[in-house]
Amino acid sequence: MFQFTIIWTLFCAVIIIGYSLYLNKKATLSSICDKKGFNSNLVNNSIELISFDLQNEFPGMSCTLNVPEITDDVLKNYPILFYVKMDNNYRKLPLVNSKCGYTAIVYKNTGKIYLVIKSLADSVSNYYLPAMHLDSLKILIIKSRGEQSSTNWGARPNKLSIFKELAQMGIDIDNYDEVLGYFSNMAKIEFKGHFTKSEILFKSV
Repeated sequence: MFQFTIIWTLFCAVIIIGYSLYLNKKATLSSICDKKGFNSNLVNNSIELISFDLQNEFPGMSCTLNVPEITDDVLKNYPILFYVKMDNNYRKLPLVNSKCGYTAIVYKNTGKIYLVIKSLADSVSNYYLPAMHLDSLKILIIKSRGEQSSTNWGARPNKLSIFKELAQMGIDIDNYDEVLGYFSNMAKIEFKGHFTKSEILFKSV
């Protein structure tokens, strides 16, 4: 009986101390975020994640993908980030590949995106991208409040408050894993699917 009392006392002490440490850590994190100007734009909002297989989209100079999630409302009101996988790493679009001599640009329209490859020599001539050069594409539609503008999100993310927050929190916007990890702690990630060549052709607009 005496041993049980000691064990129970120790158990209660661990619970009390653990909870106190949790509250202290939470308060410390909150204080750090306040000092850095973090205003929780993504709380109670969501991130839509769409993935496309690009391995069979090239060789070529461009590709068109149906993305019904990009509605008129999304184009007008929400930031959209694009990341393309090459050499086992995701890089944010638009990107410049100095080694191969091309730039990859993404254009958006209602229900569609256009991935265009241009030569770095003059930024006008089309560049014929070899097969299997690009692996996949990730699209992040950031449905946060307070972003009511038709700014070109992809080219000028530093103009948006949510991306200013990323910089203040030390998150590298060019790093897909860092960005997704940050957003996953702040908002619900809604995965809309990974689409292959045949599925892309029949994805309804």
